[in-house]
Amino acid sequence: MSNTNSPFGFKHIGFAQGGAAATFGLRRVKIKADYGTALYAGDVLQDLGSGYCGVWSNAEGGNTIGVVRSFEYLSTSTGRKVWSTYLPTTDHAYDIDALVIPIQGVPPQLFLVQAYSTYFTIAEIGNKVQPTAGTGTSIGGRGKSGMTITAGSSTTNTYPFRVVDLYSSIAAKGVNGTDDTSNYNIVVVQSTPFEAVGV
Repeated sequence: MSNTNSPFGFKHIGFAQGGAAATFGLRRVKIKADYGTALYAGDVLQDLGSGYCGVWSNAEGGNTIGVVRSFEYLSTSTGRKVWSTYLPTTDHAYDIDALVIPIQGVPPQLFLVQAYSTYFTIAEIGNKVQPTAGTGTSIGGRGKSGMTITAGSSTTNTYPFRVVDLYSSIAAKGVNGTDDTSNYNIVVVQSTPFEAVGV
C-alpha cells in the first residue's frame, strides 16, 4: 500500500539500544514575544544566538536545541496562561516558554520522521540529515509539525540527525510509512549531539 503524505515532525520514540540511561527532563527555552512564525509540536528548534530560539533553518548541529513538546504563554485574548502544542503568531504580548526534548548534552535519542517526498532506502542508513521545513497544522488549538527530512541528503557532519533504520523494520506491514518502495516512507533517525559530530 502506498504511503500517505502526512508529516508529523519529529516524534520521540526512545533511546539508542545500549545507550546511557535517560536521566533528564524536558528543557524550557524562550521564544521572543514578537517571533513571527507559527510553531508546532514536533518542530526542531535552533539557538538564534540572542538567548532566544526559533524554528530550525539550516543551522549547524551545535545550534540545534531540541524538539518541541509544548508551549506555555500568556494569552492576550483570554488573560490567562495557556499550555498548547501550537504557538500562533499572535495572542502573546510576552516571551513564550517552549518545552523541548533536548538534543545537546544528553544521550542520543531516536525519532520517527517522514520523508519529504522521495523514499529512503536501506542504503541511506548512516547518512546525516537535516530537518526540512513544512507547513504545520492546528486543529482546536492542537498543533502538529509539518517538518520532514529529504532522502539523499548530504553526509555533512554538522547535520543534527543520522538515519539509523526504516520504520518498516519496527512497524506492522501496511501501516502508513512502511512501504519502502513509494514516496513518503517513514524512517528512524538518531540525534547526534554536537560533541559527537563526525564520529
